[in-house]
Amino acid sequence: MRRKTALLLCVLLCVCCALSGFAAAPPDLTKEGSIRFRILSDYDPVPGGDLWLMRVATVETDAAGNLRYEWVPELSHLTIKPEDAFNYESAKLIRDEALKHGVTAERVWINNDGRATFERLKPGVYLFYQTVSPEGYEVIPPFLVTVPMRDGDNWIYDVDISPKQPVVPSVPTTPTVPTLPTVPTVPVTPPETTTPTNPTTPTNPTTPTNPTMPTNPTTPTNPTTPTEPTVPTGSTTPSEPTTPTKPSKTTEPSVPEDTTDHSKTEPPTTQPPSPELPNTGQLKWPVAVCAGVGGLLICCGLILYGIGKREEDAP
Repeated sequence: MRRKTALLLCVLLCVCCALSGFAAAPPDLTKEGSIRFRILSDYDPVPGGDLWLMRVATVETDAAGNLRYEWVPELSHLTIKPEDAFNYESAKLIRDEALKHGVTAERVWINNDGRATFERLKPGVYLFYQTVSPEGYEVIPPFLVTVPMRDGDNWIYDVDISPKQPVVPSVPTTPTVPTLPTVPTVPVTPPETTTPTNPTTPTNPTTPTNPTMPTNPTTPTNPTTPTEPTVPTGSTTPSEPTTPTKPSKTTEPSVPEDTTDHSKTEPPTTQPPSPELPNTGQLKWPVAVCAGVGGLLICCGLILYGIGKREEDAP
């Protein structure tokens, strides 16, 4: 019995050793890889938009050949392990902390075929997020990818990923509220008519008072007859004028005309005699004297003008 048990244990040990020979070998951590994206929406490529990449954790092998992940120094304060962060909530938290603490990021634009590629990537854990989405689409939620990626017993260094680009949900249209039927309006009762009041009887006009008669105008008194002026007795003879040297032009003085009718003057009979008035030049002989003197002066002026003209013309 003991021999059978020992033989069975030897067989099991040989099988385990044979299976261990077929186990996957640890990855080559000195080899670089790449991540190739193809953005789809209902199996159709979506062009446009961007993608950001951050290396948030490194990878190492322990003595037994197992992989061990460690956060980069900027995220060493995180309490969650990298192996447990492969979900949307953890990826969103890691993205916010990485942006806050200045983790280096690389950006590429998605081409017209909906493709984008990140090359020469060192082994580790990488975070992807999007800030600019194509028109009509929402941004892709953040997620984590490892390089290299294990596929059964193999390690894939060039990883192909096809995330789905979420479409902007259409806003449901608000159903129209049916209009309520209009309530018929109640006719308005006309107001009661009021009986018009009787018009007031106009008062008779008052009789105007008789106007006062105007008084007769007073008769004006006859004006007094003006007294006739007395005739002057005589006037004194004016002195001879001095002869001017060279008058420019002399004007002939006008002789006042005697308008007094001496034949009709009558001395007052009852009134006392008035004082005599001085002679004011009403005699006719001074006229002839003034005319003669004026002619003489004109002749003297002409003679003097001729003498001065000859002197000016003489050489």
